[in-house]
Formats: sequence, C-alpha cells, structure tokens
Amino acid sequence: MGTDGSKAQNSSTEHTTGILIGGTHRFNERISANAGVGYGYGSISSAGGNVKTDSVYMTFGVRAALSDLQQGPYSALQGNVGYVDYQSTRSLGEGLGTAKGDSRGELLGARASVGWLLTQGGVTLDPRLGVQVSHLNLNGFRERGSELALDINGVSETQTRLVSGLEAKIPDWLISEWSIRPSINVGYERRLSCSNAVSHGEIYEWEIEQSSALNDRNMYKAGVSLSAKRRNFTAGVSVKAIAAGRESAGVVGTLSAGFSF
Repeated sequence: MGTDGSKAQNSSTEHTTGILIGGTHRFNERISANAGVGYGYGSISSAGGNVKTDSVYMTFGVRAALSDLQQGPYSALQGNVGYVDYQSTRSLGEGLGTAKGDSRGELLGARASVGWLLTQGGVTLDPRLGVQVSHLNLNGFRERGSELALDINGVSETQTRLVSGLEAKIPDWLISEWSIRPSINVGYERRLSCSNAVSHGEIYEWEIEQSSALNDRNMYKAGVSLSAKRRNFTAGVSVKAIAAGRESAGVVGTLSAGFSF
C-alpha cells in the first residue's frame, strides 16, 4: 500500500505478509462455524522512519442461514483477538543518530454482516453488508539512541467501518479431473469514526503530534479469484486492487489450499 506525499505530508509505503491456518465445521444445512490462528508481519516506511510489527492472532466466527447456507439470506459474525509486537526506528541524520523504540499491545476486532446468495443462469451472486469494529491498544515507550529520542504516548483507538461487497462466481470449467471456477469481487468501505490515526510524543516538555498520511474515509476494492477443485482438495489464488482517495493505492495477493473431510 502506498500513499503519495504533498506539501503537508511525506509519502509512505506499507507491506504486509502473513499466514492463516484454520477450519470450518458445518453443523447442518443452516449453521456453520470457523476458527483459525494466524501470524502477520508488517512494515511502514515514511520520512526516514520505519515501523515493523509482528502479530499473532486467533479468529473465530459463525454463519447462519434462514433456510440453506448455499442459497438465500444469511447472517455472519466474525471476531478476532491478537498480540502485537511493535518496533520503530527514526534516522535523524546530522550526527543525531537513530532513535529506536519498541512496544507491545493487543488488537481486538469484530464484524457483523448480512448477505444473500443468489444463483441465476449458473452465476452465483453474493451481495453483503456489515459493520466492522477494531480496537488497538499499544503501550507507551521511550525511544533510545539519540539526543532527540521521544517519550511516545500509548495508543488506545477504536475504528468503526461500514463494509459492503459483491462477489460473482462464474460457472465451473471442467478440465480433466479438475473443476475450475473464476470469480469477480468488488467492495467498498466507509470509516464511520476518525479517518486518520494520530500519535503523540514529548521531548523536553514539548509535545509532538504525528498524523497518518492515509486519511481518506472511503476505500474501494476490486479483484479476481480462481479456484481449482479435485475431489477433496481445493486450491485458490486471488488478486485485489485497493484505492483510498486519489493518493493511496495498493495490491493484495492471496494463495490458499484446503481439504474437505
């Protein structure tokens, strides 16, 4: 994810990678549940500074349909809880050294959504709408390694978003013993709370405030996916483009594999 700079802010670049291992159990035609554990690594660079994060989290959810999980209206609830390790460096130059800091924190999240599975002419449509709430708690810390090291305040911030999406699955293609199915998906998110993140620090009783370069309330997504199934094994790949305002854009790629029992 990249955000262009301007007269009031520096540009920034973000990279995130991770892995998730989990499973889904279907109790009957109307109810299913899922759970998983994951690890994520992220880095953000801007104005000579760099932040690296390592996170471990658990996710769990349930999905319920009025009549059938494969057709008609449904509702879903997904939650996650995680631990975050935070490390930062700021190269100050001019012989002032490099300020370094580290902290720990927790990340909580929940999403409630409703949707409707429709099949027409072999094409399956899945429109959905929901609300997502995320809370980050990060402990304060004191930088080291420079005379201009800051006392960084802790962060306790909650973000609320309206999330919507539409996925269209095209009829399967049969190639040898493989069933190939492409799909197209689009999405839109609207931040209902403050649109940017603000952090505070202090040096020699002077307060320093820093605002994130990404401050647009609207986020747009569009992507394509391809899944291949043979007996109980399924593999998939997806690519998604993300845009937030005119300055921020990114690309997300996902590889997946699964077995059904």
